[in-house]
This record gives sequence, structure tokens and C-alpha cells, in this order.
Amino acid sequence: VDTSANAIFWVKEKKKIKSNLVLVDNSPENSRKRITYVSNFPLENDYIYPLLRGKDVKKWKYNSEYSIILPYTNDGKVIEKDELIITCPNVYDYFFMENHGFLPILKERATYKKLILKQNKHAPEYSLYNIGKYTFSPYKVIWKALAKGVAAVTISNENERMLVPDHNLVMVPLENETEAYYLTGILNSDIVSEFVNAYVAWFISGHILERINIPKYCDENLLHNEIAELAKNAHLMVGDEKRLGEIEEELNKKVNKLLLDC
Repeated sequence: VDTSANAIFWVKEKKKIKSNLVLVDNSPENSRKRITYVSNFPLENDYIYPLLRGKDVKKWKYNSEYSIILPYTNDGKVIEKDELIITCPNVYDYFFMENHGFLPILKERATYKKLILKQNKHAPEYSLYNIGKYTFSPYKVIWKALAKGVAAVTISNENERMLVPDHNLVMVPLENETEAYYLTGILNSDIVSEFVNAYVAWFISGHILERINIPKYCDENLLHNEIAELAKNAHLMVGDEKRLGEIEEELNKKVNKLLLDC
């Protein structure tokens, strides 16, 4: 998800004050422009999700520091203003209160003027770029767009809340949990890291998947399921270097067999 105004959309959740309201601070520290600091503003939690930035993602693990305001339906459609003001009036006020000064900034975003309005000339000013049904997929395999090698992690929900990757992460949306672990296991193998480092000197993006012959996951394939299980265990063993090392060693053998024999 590309906000082009992180300081407005990225927030720190502080505490719940009602079952559906949470106090938040926005994040002017994430902007080069001068953005009004809004503290302890009560927002409905319907459209607030844990955010993952590039720096939040490591091999097999992640850590979410910020949340993101994402007024969209589960099929990737933006919530219209006339609906938002009724269902989430505090979220509406957050964007449009004059003393916040957010509206001119939202309207001047390059992504809003050049991309979003081209698709929908009536798009609300808080519309975001690079959102679709895929954003709400139950499982995602993600890794940093700018990094050496690939350090991937499988994500789903955290405390029943969807995790949202920002635009500095590459994402593969998936419907099947085992397939997600299967892909993460392959991407985190030594052979793939060596290939990527040889293929791309700096910018690493989704195109690497077009250069590696990764067999489509098959739930009846024993080797595929063994790779997925090892990857799942690797996520669980982060922090236990000895056990994680043993799992990764076995994983590398399985992935070598898969990629070199296919």
C-alpha cells in the first residue's frame, strides 16, 4: 500500500476507550513536510490495521510498530465519503477537520492526482494507491524490495487483525496457508539467495519470481509439504539459533532437490 502521506495514514495506537474506539497519534516523524501532530484522537477501529514496513520484516519474522488507516472494503474498494461519515464519523473528521490541515496535503499527492483520479475522478481524497482484493488475501508472503538476497516471511492475521505491507515490500497474496509456507521456504533457501545476489546487484523486486523455476504447489506432493512444514517450524523457532540452524540445513537440502531435479 502506497499512502504518499505516511504521516497522516500511519498512526500509533495508544489505548482503547470503547469497544470500537482507539486513541491514536499520527506520525509527523515519517514526513519531510510539516504535518500537524494530532494526539489522542479517537478513531473507530473498523479500518485500522497493523502496518509492516520494509524495516519491520526479517527472515522468518516481523515486528509491527505502526498501524495504518485503510478505509477500504475487503474486496479492495474505497469507502465513499457519504458512507464513512455515517459509519465512522471520527475517521471522517480525522481526515477533514480544518485544524488538522490534512485535506490540502491529501489532494496534492502525486499518486492521487496522477493515478487515482485517472481511475476514478470522484475518488475520495483519502484514497490510497496499489490496493486491491489481493491486499485482503488471508495469507501473504512478503520480503523487502530493497535488500541483499531474499528474507521472506509468511504473514496472515495478528490477533484477528489483517497485517498490511507498505509499498517497500514485495507481496505474493495466497489463499492457502501451506502454499504460503512452501513459497517462503523456497525463497529463504541458500540456493535462491545465491541466485538473487548474482542476478540483481541492488534492486530486488517481484520479477525474480519470473527468473526462478518454482514448481506450482501441489498438496499431494510430499516434498512440497515437507518444505512447507520446515518453513512453518522455522517461523516458530526464531530465537533458538541451534534449532533454527538445523531446520534451515534440512530445508536447504529439500529445496535443492526440488529446484535442481525439476
